[in-house]
Amino acid sequence: MGLKKYCKCGRLIDAAEECCEFCRPERERVRLERQKKYNKYKRKNSDFYGSEMWKEVRAAVLARYNYLDLYEYFINDNVVTAQLVHHIEEFKDNKELGTDLNNLIPVSYKTHKKIHKLYRNKDKQQETKELLKEILLKAERLFD
Repeated sequence: MGLKKYCKCGRLIDAAEECCEFCRPERERVRLERQKKYNKYKRKNSDFYGSEMWKEVRAAVLARYNYLDLYEYFINDNVVTAQLVHHIEEFKDNKELGTDLNNLIPVSYKTHKKIHKLYRNKDKQQETKELLKEILLKAERLFD
């Protein structure tokens, strides 16, 4: 029997799931609404992130690694669902690497926040990027 946890509504679900099947449609609706507001008012480079090319690359990266948060898997030995694709070399700094598969790593929202917190520390930024590149290499060997 796998690990279980409780959904916000009180139903018992697998630990790797975010919510139960009954709560999922509402959760997705709220997520899409927030994303739409973020894209409209805060997101820089929204033309890139809204493009069909980015959507296809993002979907390919998530699918290639089975929606696994690679950071959590290789660093903390946890299986966590990835919802985002992070640019190791940030898009704002190097647009040429925007769709380069060697620069994209699937992560969860929580991990993405953690990575950007590490990036803000100039002493740890390059170290974090190197770690992410190492994780990506390990994952490529594991998933190929």
